[in-house]
Amino acid sequence: MTALDNGLPVFGSLVATGVRGADTPTGDFLVRAKLPKMDMRGTTVTGYHYDIPDVPWVMLFDEDYALHGAPWRPTFGFAQSNGCVTMPVAAAKFLYDWAPRGTPVRVHY
Repeated sequence: MTALDNGLPVFGSLVATGVRGADTPTGDFLVRAKLPKMDMRGTTVTGYHYDIPDVPWVMLFDEDYALHGAPWRPTFGFAQSNGCVTMPVAAAKFLYDWAPRGTPVRVHY
């Protein structure tokens, strides 16, 4: 992930995107809501039910898809989420503080 300001990179981080069957949607979006914490529940493509309280630094960009911190992940850089763009907590905090609602989000592979 690279954050751009007037086309120039200002920050970058490895992220984890959605696995096959729970792909992160590609395209152009806007940050539509920001929440410092959010409870996330769902079912993965393998049938695992998850219930994670207080997911930090959430920025929703497409329906239930978000950029957010993932303190439970030991590594990033490959597909391993249920569709969200997850990142280290410090990276998510930087983005949360830096990007206002309405910031463009482009997802591509």
